Amino acid sequence: MLSFSAMLRRSVMLLRFLAICCALCTLTGCLSRVQYNGYPSTNIKLWDNVKEGASKTEIINVLGYPVLEEDNNWIYPSCMLQKVAASIFREYSCDVLKVAFDADDNVETVVRLHTPTRSLHKVLKSKTSITGIHDGVWRKVERVFGAAS
Repeated sequence: MLSFSAMLRRSVMLLRFLAICCALCTLTGCLSRVQYNGYPSTNIKLWDNVKEGASKTEIINVLGYPVLEEDNNWIYPSCMLQKVAASIFREYSCDVLKVAFDADDNVETVVRLHTPTRSLHKVLKSKTSITGIHDGVWRKVERVFGAAS
């Protein structure tokens, strides 16, 4: 049988352990998370190496195969989704490289687009399904109950 002082020490240790667990849980809620989709964000600096007149083979050697391919256009999107610390809000930003090829499979135009966070409210209102924007729990609930009405 434990003495009173041993039980008191054990209770204090348990309280300290619980306090540390609560502090860790609270602190993890303060961390921000960043998720990248599409083309690796660290390789965006390679986009500057794409020049007009380059062949498809040269582009593949520099950037790799495109994420999206439409007609004679190769598209390399790189999107960032950041969950702000201790908040339900998310911030989005996307950089997109569009490489258009001519009939001889040489680069005709190179267009680099940037969609800052503040411009994405227009995308949110559109009916286009974009991963990370329309995949929230409330949007899924809205789709289920919205379809029923």
